[in-house]
Amino acid sequence: MAEYKIENQGDKICLTILNCRQSGCATYFIGITGLFIFLLPIVIIIILSIEVSFGTMLVCLVAWLISGYLFRLFLWN
Repeated sequence: MAEYKIENQGDKICLTILNCRQSGCATYFIGITGLFIFLLPIVIIIILSIEVSFGTMLVCLVAWLISGYLFRLFLWN
């Protein structure tokens, strides 16, 4: 939670906003989840040696879009 401090310095008024540092656990969880979702389709295709069909590529595309969003959240925070 942010704290606010207002000071009167002669003919000036100063507003200071103090921001508390948040824990990095949630941020790292988002980053690791994004990395896991990005690598999972690749690992499954390699390990199971399944043929790459339209459905497989569609699932990979959706997984990569979701992981891209999670990476964006991770980098934003």
